[in-house]
Formats: sequence, structure tokens, C-alpha cells
Amino acid sequence: MVKTLNKALDVFRSKLRREQPEVEGFKDINWDLFKAKPTPACQAAFAHSPLLRGLWALGENFHLRFASATNPVGFEQSLTEWIAQAKTSRQHSLIRFTHTLYNWHTLIANFAHQGLTNADINNVICYVKCMSYGLPNFEHHKLRVLAQAPNHKNCQRNF
Repeated sequence: MVKTLNKALDVFRSKLRREQPEVEGFKDINWDLFKAKPTPACQAAFAHSPLLRGLWALGENFHLRFASATNPVGFEQSLTEWIAQAKTSRQHSLIRFTHTLYNWHTLIANFAHQGLTNADINNVICYVKCMSYGLPNFEHHKLRVLAQAPNHKNCQRNF
């Protein structure tokens, strides 16, 4: 997800470089744009293109929202606000990213809050399933799952 956002920023930088080849500021800043604080080279490029500065600030705003997610519902609202801001910039390079973000915002919000993906959960399920092969009944399987996640309230509630 972050890779797609960084790609959108780099696509816009490349476009500026093609349109204005005489401006040296757009030439060697591709990695500098992905840092949290703008380097002097980025500041020079931002002086030539306020739109590039706006896109960079929008990306930093997204990273800040992602890092400070405290609950999925609040982060979903925050994502919706961010998508609205990104759409007002009317940058073609952000369209793909905003579509992806909109389509997957619930799962992204859950990942930002818990740090778990579906693949992580599936790995745990497969591990417990392999470990419980040959147990004589479901009650033993249930106990094995609860032993793997003793502090997880959802495991106890679902059984």
C-alpha cells in the first residue's frame, strides 16, 4: 500500500522532470521524496512545484494517520477524509491508489489497528490444525487452540 503511494509520488516527479528538463531539482530527488523530512534537494524541487510539495505533504499525512491508528472505525473515517483530500488534488497519479484504498479500507483499517493480515491468521489456523491431527474429539482440539492463544478473548468467546 505504501509502495503504491510512493509510486504515485514518483510518477508525478518523473512527469515534472520530462516537462521541465531544465530544472535540476527534479533530477536526483526520487529517494529523498520518501523520507519523513524533506532534504534541501526536495526543498528546491518544492520551490519549483508547489503541487509536488502538496503531494508529498498528502503522503506524509497518510503515513501519520496510518501510524497513529487507535481503532479500526476511527481509522476508516480518517481514511475516508484522506481519500476526499486526495481527490481534491485531482492528480492522475493518485487515482489508482485512492481506488485501492477505497475498495480495501475496512481490511486496511483492521491491519493498521491489529497488525494482522488474513495470511497471518491462516498460518495460525494451519499450525493448530497440523498440531491437533489425531486428537480424538473436538473438545481436545478446542483446548489445544485455547492453549495457543490464552489471552485472546475472541478465542474463548467463539467456542
